[in-house]
Amino acid sequence: MNPDIIKACAPPFFFIIWFIFAQRAASRRVAGAALFFTSAVACSQNFSLCYRQVHQLIQVFLIAGAVFSTIFSWRVLRCNSIFAVLAIFIGISLAFAPLDADARVQLVNIISVVGVLNYLYLSCQEKGELQELMRFIAFLAVALALAGIAQSLLAPGTRAEGTMNNPNYYGYVLGLGCCLVAVECRGMRRILALLILMLGILVSGSRSALFFPLLQVAWSAYRTGNVRRTLGYLCACALVVGILLSLNLTRFSDTEASQGSDAERIIFAMIALRMANDHPFTGVGWGRFVSEFGAYSTGAEKMLTDSGSIDVSDQERRVTHNDLVRILAELGWVACLATVALSLWALVKIFRRKGFGAEYLFSVWLGTVTFSLTHNNLNGALFWFFFLLPFFLDGQARQEAAVPASFQRVPPLVEAR
Repeated sequence: MNPDIIKACAPPFFFIIWFIFAQRAASRRVAGAALFFTSAVACSQNFSLCYRQVHQLIQVFLIAGAVFSTIFSWRVLRCNSIFAVLAIFIGISLAFAPLDADARVQLVNIISVVGVLNYLYLSCQEKGELQELMRFIAFLAVALALAGIAQSLLAPGTRAEGTMNNPNYYGYVLGLGCCLVAVECRGMRRILALLILMLGILVSGSRSALFFPLLQVAWSAYRTGNVRRTLGYLCACALVVGILLSLNLTRFSDTEASQGSDAERIIFAMIALRMANDHPFTGVGWGRFVSEFGAYSTGAEKMLTDSGSIDVSDQERRVTHNDLVRILAELGWVACLATVALSLWALVKIFRRKGFGAEYLFSVWLGTVTFSLTHNNLNGALFWFFFLLPFFLDGQARQEAAVPASFQRVPPLVEAR
């Protein structure tokens, strides 16, 4: 049976899950936010039928909702200040570069990201709403893992993708799910869900996705000091991973493919460095790494691996596979250093956070950043939602601190430690 049948048949089941959730959701806002994550998981990278168009249509409705909400409430979220700085860098870069088709597409994508992200954050203004949404994302991840496992059973030896077009993005969602399930679920439900998610990550062959459960275990041990239970989880995970590796059922055993992939990423980073050195303050222009790649690839160095030489000198259009490298090439050194500073600022906020969300914030954020260093995510609101989550939670805490306790409608779900 063709494994792609999963991509064609699974999305309706994801929307049925969302419909059931929406009936019980605390508010329509949360149901709307959950609709985006359902669409992102089931349709955003699914080229079967008209699923991609469905995802785009849903995003248009959410952006319209964010615009109307902002107009009527006359309130702008703090996270938009970060996008304002990004817009300045983009404007400067395109002032010194042609606004070609690639640049126009990337401009539309980042504007779409800002609109959707505003809707998502506006939908989770209370802790209970955000917690409800996180539990739904965890459930979606388990459903996606089952879709990928079914796919791998239909086509043994291939990397599972579920409803997506890339096994690494499939693994990314499952990695997020591991962190959220570990915090939001209890008892046998948590153990069963984690086993399904870990199996899904292993059949995906995504190395970056493996960081999520490891980060969650390390963060949990750091916060609770319960090293004994942590060692138990690590031994169980090592046993499962060892069995699958010994049976050669995952891509992790394919070291030649991994070396080739790593070599390409290093070459792309070196090309990006040359672009940044030629245009240190403006970059080559937002979204223009792809169109400039051919001009720089001619003189690119070759890299030797066990499977042979990796040579990209005859290639014309490639992407960076690294968001920081993309910013360096397209926006220049100043924007790159500003991104590093923003990431360090987020890390400080994570370690300072004591209340709601602190149990998983470190692992989902650092796992997202790690994934971002090996893949391109700047066009996806899913990535930005988790990357800017430390700032959103910090702003939410400041807002609650400014309101007298007697006026707070929802008590804290997790006591500050």
